[in-house]
Amino acid sequence: MRATAQRGPAANVAFLAPLTPFRYYVMGEAAIERAANDDERARIRDLLKEAVAAGAFGFSTTQLPNHMGHRGRPIACRQADRAELRDYAQVLRDAGRGFIEVALTEQMSVLSDSNLEMLEFLLRESGRPVTWLALLHRDDIPQACTASLAKAAHLTSLGSVPQICARPLTRDMDLRTPHSFMSFKSWHRALNLSVEEQKRVYADPAFRNQFRQELKGPAQFTGNWELMAIAEAKSPHLEHFTGQTIAAVGRQQGKDGVDALLDLAIEDNLQTEFALAFLNTNQEGVASLLRTPGTVLGLSDGGAHLGVLCDAGYPTYLLGHWVRERRALSIEHAVMRLTSEPARLLGLRDRGQIAEGMAADLAIFDPDTVGSDERAHKRFDLPGGAKRFVMPSRGMHYTIVAGESVFENGADTGARPGVHLRS
Repeated sequence: MRATAQRGPAANVAFLAPLTPFRYYVMGEAAIERAANDDERARIRDLLKEAVAAGAFGFSTTQLPNHMGHRGRPIACRQADRAELRDYAQVLRDAGRGFIEVALTEQMSVLSDSNLEMLEFLLRESGRPVTWLALLHRDDIPQACTASLAKAAHLTSLGSVPQICARPLTRDMDLRTPHSFMSFKSWHRALNLSVEEQKRVYADPAFRNQFRQELKGPAQFTGNWELMAIAEAKSPHLEHFTGQTIAAVGRQQGKDGVDALLDLAIEDNLQTEFALAFLNTNQEGVASLLRTPGTVLGLSDGGAHLGVLCDAGYPTYLLGHWVRERRALSIEHAVMRLTSEPARLLGLRDRGQIAEGMAADLAIFDPDTVGSDERAHKRFDLPGGAKRFVMPSRGMHYTIVAGESVFENGADTGARPGVHLRS
């Protein structure tokens, strides 16, 4: 936070304190193996107190089993037990400000009884809002979001705020690092292997049959191969497949989706890049979520998965796709969802509306052209030429922060009036 303030950002920046580095700083490797003991818990709590005192808006954590770190081990915050979470939640209670963000639903969009109990626990112990991830429309369980909202409805008055997303959840992936399939147990055996070892796994009929069986159960991806496209085949003799879906390749070759996917990847030495859209693909289902009160827009993952996905363009996508093209929301409703609603969650009383005495932060856009693309764009500008994804916007004429123009028609003006916002 200090470094950001010293650098002078173009936009205003707010922070949540992440539990994983705090636990790792105090516990070392033990952070990914066990809960903290009394002494460690006190030290982590002190770090969180320091962060909140410095202006952090709360803390974030996850309960999701697919949130894995190095060598397929759980990331550190997943090992925090109830005693830890109680101590950390009570830091916010004592401070009288901030909120908790938690990735909560082990099965996407399905709020289980244990998830609900954890949500109640965090709300009760913190006395602060808790925004939880995530509600995205699922084709395999169309009623999942509606059922989860009804299940948690009695907690709305206590500060329960589910997060939703305005975009289809599309991940770029390859089978060298198949993290997008980690919800399937069959794929766990493909981790931490050499290329040749992985190719042997993928060629194994037993592996393929187990994957086929798992696709029949409730899952984020249920084998609709029309939703998985070949973003880039690297071998020259396979380039003609780029842009096609796995379903189309399967039809051409007389194969099912599992064989078409794995045979192509093996032939391309596991270099093929795929784009998998597996949630929020139903237009009516997503439109209904966007109109649901008591939810908040989020899930941009703007920098969390540099080479996998980037949904940072969701504000312009909302205005272009959902307001102008689909007419699912009025422009006034959409702007409220992007401004005053998140400001209210963060407790920012001087932002989120255009009114006398409020901060002079404005986004000036053309409603006839505003938008962003369905898929993110690749850039190879990281150290060593590594890949990342970005999502440029269109139709944004001016971004004004504290009365100064920081972006004009997509170009950086060089002005740096942004500040580190404090809770």
